Order: sequence, then C-alpha cells, then structure tokens
Amino acid sequence: MGKYSCAIGPCKEKSYNKSEGVKFYHVQSIPEQNKLAVKRKILSTRKDISSIEDIKDLKICSRHFPNGDKKGLPTIIPKIVNGEVIWPNDSSKPRRVLKRHSEDAPDVPPCPKKQKTQSESGVRQKKGVTSNKSPKLSAKLKKIKLSINKTPPKLIQELEKQKQAEMDALCTPVKRIHKELFTHPDEPTRKSPRLSKKLQSIQKNELFKTAVDSSEVPSSKRDLKDKIILDLKEKLQSQQTTERELRQSLLELQRKKSFGVERFMGEPLNFEFYTGLADYLSFLTLHDFLEPERFRLNSLYYTLKEKEYVTERGRDPLLSTQNQLFLTLSRIRHAYEECDLGHRYDISASSVSDIFSKWIKHMSHMLTQLNIWPTRDLILEKMPECFKEAGYGETMCVIDCTEIYIEKPSNYALQSITWSSYKNANTAKALAIIAPHGPCIFVSDLYCGSASDHDITEDCNFLQYLDIGSHIMADKGFECQDLCDPYGVRIDHPPILRGVTQMSEKQEQTTRRIARVRIHVERLMERLKNNKILQLKVPITMLRQLNDIWKVCAYLTHWMAPLIEDGEGH
Repeated sequence: MGKYSCAIGPCKEKSYNKSEGVKFYHVQSIPEQNKLAVKRKILSTRKDISSIEDIKDLKICSRHFPNGDKKGLPTIIPKIVNGEVIWPNDSSKPRRVLKRHSEDAPDVPPCPKKQKTQSESGVRQKKGVTSNKSPKLSAKLKKIKLSINKTPPKLIQELEKQKQAEMDALCTPVKRIHKELFTHPDEPTRKSPRLSKKLQSIQKNELFKTAVDSSEVPSSKRDLKDKIILDLKEKLQSQQTTERELRQSLLELQRKKSFGVERFMGEPLNFEFYTGLADYLSFLTLHDFLEPERFRLNSLYYTLKEKEYVTERGRDPLLSTQNQLFLTLSRIRHAYEECDLGHRYDISASSVSDIFSKWIKHMSHMLTQLNIWPTRDLILEKMPECFKEAGYGETMCVIDCTEIYIEKPSNYALQSITWSSYKNANTAKALAIIAPHGPCIFVSDLYCGSASDHDITEDCNFLQYLDIGSHIMADKGFECQDLCDPYGVRIDHPPILRGVTQMSEKQEQTTRRIARVRIHVERLMERLKNNKILQLKVPITMLRQLNDIWKVCAYLTHWMAPLIEDGEGH
C-alpha cells in the first residue's frame, strides 16, 4: 500500500494517520452523478493541478461526504474554530460552545463602521447587494470567490464542453423528431412521409384547377401561349445543338493537343513515323496479340520470374494500354528520353521508365513464342525470280551478323570481351536470318563484340531447322562449312582470295550473282537499324533491356510492309 493524502486542498488527512472511521475513495469509483461535482471541488482548492487528466489517480477521504458515504455530494467548506480547520463530519474535534455575554465581562467597544460614500452605496444598490450581512459570512464568501476565480480558464472550458456534450446527447432524439414534424413544405427531401402525401394531394388539386382554368381562357390567348412555348422549345434545341458542337470542338482540340493514339490514329503517315507500323489497324493487331488486359498490364506494378507472370495489383493506370504500347514503340523508334515522354504524356519520368520496362519484357516474352521459321515447301513456293535466275533456287535462308554500339564499361574484363576489332569499339553482336522472299525468320541473342561469326553460328544452333541438302547464303566472312557438314547443308558465299592478287572471271561472276540476291539481308539490317534506339550508343544502364529490345525490333518487322514486293528483284 502506498502513502497518499486527501485531494481536497485544505484537508490534512493522510493514509498513514490511520484515523478512526476514515476511508479513502478513488475519484473514478465515485458515482457518475457526483463525479463532476467532485472534480470541480478539487480544482477549486488545488493550484498545482492544471488539467482534468491529473485528477484521475487522486483519492478523497470520507470526511467530505455526509455520513462518510461516497454516494452523497461532498462538501469542502471548512469551519474555523480558534484558527483550526474543522470539517463537517469530523467527530474527533468538539463543536464550539456559544456563551452568553455576562454582566461581569468587560465592555468591548463596538467596531467603528466605515462611512460609505454616496457613490459606493449607489453601486451596491444597483448590484442588488444588501448591507445587512454579517462580517463572517462575507469573509467566507470572499474566500470562496477567490478560490473559484483561481481555477484555470482552460479547465472551466473543458468542463463546460463536457456538460454541453451531455446535453446534446440527450436532446438529439428530440431534435430529430421535431425536424420530421415541423419541416418547411418547400423542402421535399426533409419532410415526413405523412406531410409528403398531403403535399402531393394538394399539388394534384392545384394542377386540376389550373387545367380547368386554362380551358376557360379564350382561344386567342391559348394560341399566344402555344406560340411562346414553341419559340422557347426552338431556342432550347438551338442551344443544345450549339452545346454539342462546342463539346465536339473541345474534344478535337484536346485530341490535337495530346500525344498518343487518339491524335494519330487517323493519320497513317504520322502513325508510321512514330511507331514504325504501317497503320492503326496493324497497331490494333499487335495490341490484341499481346493481351494486356489478361496479364494486367494496366497495373503499374509488374514482375516476371522464370518466364511466368506474377501479377500484382497496383494503383490505377496513368495511361490506357494502347497509349502505353504507343509510348514503348515511339521510344524504340526515336529513342526519346524519359523526361521528354513524361512531358508529352503529362506523367513523371519514373512512370515512363516503369511503363517501358514492363512492356519490353512482356513483348519479348510474347513475341519469341511465335514460330516464325517457315517450312521448306513454303520457301520454295515464295522463292523470288532473282534467286532462280542467279542459280540459287535451292537457298533456304540468308544469314548475316550485325553489331550494336554500347557504352564503354568501367570493368577492364568487360572492356576486353566487348571490344570489336571490326568496328574498333565496344559492341554487342547478334545473328539475323531472313528467308529469300524477305521476312525475318530467326534472330539470336546478343553476344559480346569479340565473338566471331563461327562461334555465334555454333552457339545459336539454327542449323537444326534445315533439311538435308539445303543451301544457305552468307558473306565471305562466314567460314562455317565444318558446322554445316553434319547437317548435310551447303553454305554459299563469295570466293575468297588466298595467295592470288586478282579474281578470275568465274569468281567475279559468282561474287556478282551472290551480291545481287544477298542485298536483301542488308535491307533487313537497315530496317532494324532504323530504330534509333539501336543506332545510338546504348548506355550501361540499359544493357539488361538491350537483348529484349533487339528481339522486339526484329519481330516487329512482321507487322511492317513486306521487304520484297511481288515481282521485285527481277
């Protein structure tokens, strides 16, 4: 048990005094109807308490309650006898005995009364204070007023707020009932059901009266009224048409101001300029093939683990899926910076980066699942006349390698393996294959620039798709006949000068025939390099995305115009 004292300021009762018949009550244990009065009386006698929260842990002795029971209202007004404080329920101290004035007692002169001025007496009369009060009672009242005035104003405001809240809680149902019964008839949303039924009946009667009155109006007045109504209807219709026209013009201005699919879908030349695709129909075909709604590409968060999609629900999309695809294609085509695209689409640069990353991954994953290698019969059926005239009618494909410039790595080992002696720079190298009639039928992954054509041909393993007796065409740098022999494939390339300073006439004619038909693979490489993101020096930060970008650029050629038109190359 701890030591504690009574919370009433003048009381000197303490727990360790162990006075007979004295109990201590916790403030929280006092009944609710008396708790507010107890708190006020504590605040009026204690200067060291500044908030109601400090009163929760205090205790009051039983001397302040009638008969020591905490259910009664407490009292704090002391009785002073010979300079000592006596509380009303204190039985340990005797009551003061009043004695009559004896004749033997010495005469005590009366206290001289202070003569009040006329102004003071007037003020007291105005306030309604009588002058026949005893001096002891006036002194006690002054002390009580001083103790009440010393109570902090904030505490008084808190107590008043609590009291007001209790009163509002009691008055709320009364107010609601009053509001239902006595709402104004002009407010139909707030009136009671009974009143609404009465109002409806009154309105019907008024409408019937107006109809009867209108029938009694002469025909000339009715005609004038009908004409006015028709004029108003015509004005209303004209205003509605002008409003529709203004809305359409506003939408047109917004469409022209914006940058995206909505602006260029009706302009084939501009659409091809920004995306590389022939028209909006080709764009829609690609969009539907990628199935962005199925893989929830409209969500900003997206992950890909082991070629399986793990979709996460993110915040609402900043752009539609068509505009996201348009943004990706335009960045591939023109190598726009993230900040530039952010200003064009009114989004942040980080949002552009997130959109581009997730779409490049998704496009690479979906496009590489396509089987674009044609059958032997289809290649022979589509064989151009120029191959037949040159004597290479059995050619199944034309192969070539290309290189992409990359930023110089800081690691010396990476500098060494990415260095290309042919380009005299740090590059990434890949193999591309086209069919004789023009489409791209195979692309390899990107390799380091120091890799040779022989090593890339051996590693990508495309010879397994060829039949025995097939012919492939390549540049003279591809000396890969040793790799083709196990598959029964023959490689045709221009003759190489070994120990001879000049070609023979036959070798020169062979070189001309091969160069004439092999030019189409160079046209494919040019079409791939038209994507400016592959023309510029790729920064180190984009190397992880470069392989996906390369494959997407190659597969997108199938959504472009044919490389060799019918009859071309004769």
